[in-house]
Amino acid sequence: MTDNEETNAGTDAYRYDHSDLPRVKNRLFYIYGSLAKLFLYLFFGTGSVVLAVVVFPVLKICVHPKEKFQKAARSVV
Repeated sequence: MTDNEETNAGTDAYRYDHSDLPRVKNRLFYIYGSLAKLFLYLFFGTGSVVLAVVVFPVLKICVHPKEKFQKAARSVV
């Protein structure tokens, strides 16, 4: 650390400032992209939880040999 960084470490001089960012050019596409990203995070997150909590335990109960279970689990995914 330099002397200047040590003296300004506790001040607001190095805080993030939103005015440094460029403005959004097309607000509709920005909102669309944000909502699409949020939907995909929810979709894949919910899907993985459903697979782990519901599908794989039921599959493990129904398909007994380990090799058959592994093959069935891979085909489900």
